[in-house]
Amino acid sequence: MPNTQASRPPFPDLLAEPRRLLSDALAAHDRVMILGYPGSGKTTLAEAVTDRPVLHLDYVQEVRWSTQWIHKATLFAMHHRRWLIEGTMGYRLVRTWLSFGGPLPERIILLLQNQSPQAKHDSFCRGLETVWLEAQRQPRFQELRIDPCLGLPPRPERPEFQLAGRLRSWPSAGMFIIEGKVDGVRMGALRRGGEWQFYNRIGRCRAPEHIARALPELPEDTWIDGEYDCGYGEQAGYHFLLSQNVPECGRWDVFDLTTHPPRPTPCMIRKAWLDSVLGPVSAHSEAIHLVEYALLDASQLRSTADRLMSREGVVIKEARSPYRPRTRKGWYKLKRDLCQASLW
Repeated sequence: MPNTQASRPPFPDLLAEPRRLLSDALAAHDRVMILGYPGSGKTTLAEAVTDRPVLHLDYVQEVRWSTQWIHKATLFAMHHRRWLIEGTMGYRLVRTWLSFGGPLPERIILLLQNQSPQAKHDSFCRGLETVWLEAQRQPRFQELRIDPCLGLPPRPERPEFQLAGRLRSWPSAGMFIIEGKVDGVRMGALRRGGEWQFYNRIGRCRAPEHIARALPELPEDTWIDGEYDCGYGEQAGYHFLLSQNVPECGRWDVFDLTTHPPRPTPCMIRKAWLDSVLGPVSAHSEAIHLVEYALLDASQLRSTADRLMSREGVVIKEARSPYRPRTRKGWYKLKRDLCQASLW
């Protein structure tokens, strides 16, 4: 098979201008802050700084869940003479320091994106506007230098996984698909631009080459959902998918096939499509395996669960349910460690 990697042009450095501005700022100032949209490259720039303490204002851990994050960040800035602070919510720090006093940054690198901000970024834009207007009224803020520049472009909308809720009781009516619950790392593949792109729950990832080679050419926007079992445990699987050179080991247990964005195709139709498309591949490849399933009436679920119960449990899906990203509606899991205590 020809090596297509060698013929590809080098990936352009989209942060070349922000790196230059940051380098100038660090050489000339003691207190520097990086602001910008989520995903614009703030953390990437800050991780390369070694000449001073760096504070990362991670939105999930420090802003949404902690009520003392501004106090902690202020103590950090007052304790160190030279520092770098980066984060989307850094404008709140500046606004607080303007109102109540604090070690204002001497220079701000503002990472913008080359398209109109999305709705989820509106609060960031309003926050920056508030800081800017307030700064004009503060004489001590007049000498602050703000350098706007383009950061990383917005990421295209990535596919999301359908989730499974906990089975509370056995269904009494309707048609269902029951299959073994796979013990591995969630991994999906999206056909885009004539190639397969792989994703886990964190985002874009790499896949073992023997799995990528085994996939056939399918229509654009085809989305395949499954679990990657590397053979060394779940944590090792996460590490493999995030590494630069994924070892060619394990297999991909596939259980759904749809489109991105998903169409309202019933689960039983998607299963038939999956069998026809990847069934021949699974029969001749050890890299891809189709999860065994059964289409049953509700009255047969409990007796069939014993046969399909995997080492982790079973998943029960409504036969007519569409693929619903980011929701738990229509899919229900019954874990082995909860079976005896709850439903058996």
